[in-house]
Amino acid sequence: MKIVYLIHSLHTAGGMENILTLKANWLCARPGWEVAVVTSHLRGRRPFFELDERVKLVDAGVNDRIHGGKYRRRLQVILDELRPDVTVSLCGSDVFQLLKCSGTGARVAEYHFLHDKFYRKYPKFRAYAAFRTRRLERALGRYDAVVALSDYDLTYFSERLARPERCFRIGNTLSEFPSSVSELSEKRFICVGRLSPEKNFADAVRVWKLVAERHPDWRLDIYGEGRERPALEALIGSLGLGGCVSLKGNCAAVMAEYHNCSGLLVTSRYEGFGLMALEAAASGVPVVAYGCPGGLTEIVREGENGFVVPEGEVGAAAGRVCGLIEDEAVRCALGRSAAALAQRYSPETIMTQWVELFEELVSR
Repeated sequence: MKIVYLIHSLHTAGGMENILTLKANWLCARPGWEVAVVTSHLRGRRPFFELDERVKLVDAGVNDRIHGGKYRRRLQVILDELRPDVTVSLCGSDVFQLLKCSGTGARVAEYHFLHDKFYRKYPKFRAYAAFRTRRLERALGRYDAVVALSDYDLTYFSERLARPERCFRIGNTLSEFPSSVSELSEKRFICVGRLSPEKNFADAVRVWKLVAERHPDWRLDIYGEGRERPALEALIGSLGLGGCVSLKGNCAAVMAEYHNCSGLLVTSRYEGFGLMALEAAASGVPVVAYGCPGGLTEIVREGENGFVVPEGEVGAAAGRVCGLIEDEAVRCALGRSAAALAQRYSPETIMTQWVELFEELVSR
């Protein structure tokens, strides 16, 4: 079985890059399976996450977001050499170009975003957002399989695409589940994610302003990088939180940070899946999260492994964080439940679903 994945690049520390690396590494270990990752714009940079040496890494050397036609021609040459049984697009710009290529094998669209992402990205230009959405849906309708990360998106695609039987839901997983969980004794919470508008870390900082008034000895560490860093630094300074809120940058060994914290705070405006919540759950760490659209609330169960508050309710989020700080018994009970719930997303469970899907597509 030959599997080819298409992605813009692998040099950043994003969830999509993390998950692709994980899956490629897992699949290449199966006897008789070959895996290749085709990037369009890696440009000699090193992948952020460690890729198994058995995975073939090929860079097209053409920016698919700018030079679509040139990228397609280069991709065709690569596919002719690789001769895949299945080609998987992670639904960047390549999702359109792959449809124009031959010799792709079964074509799979793995959708890592929210179905209405264009409306959220261009709220003031709804006509343009509608055009982009319709164009994407027409392309997805031509794929042999469309895989969503959440029931939230699966329901949407099943209703919108012409062949709902080709729509599937397969969540994300982790490269490995920790053998131990956090003791939940450290006086800190963490945030994890790209420093971008949709992650809305500004609200996390505002939440901590209220938390710090009651618990000045606790701190919040934010892991990730992005264009919002200057604005967040300014907000932290203006609120006088420099001593208890820190921007830690990217962290390759982020699972270790979950083991040294007592809670995860998520204030995203939307989440395609919410990988950070799964990482926290696997580490036995309770979560306080906004009930934003997407798959996050399928991982964070109210009162079982954390708390969900209405999106934008800074005061409510701060109250839940303080509740966890002040009640160690509740904190630990939620942590134990979190570790058990996370097993629904074990590598064996999730990757077996992928193997079965690939084998079914090829058998057709």
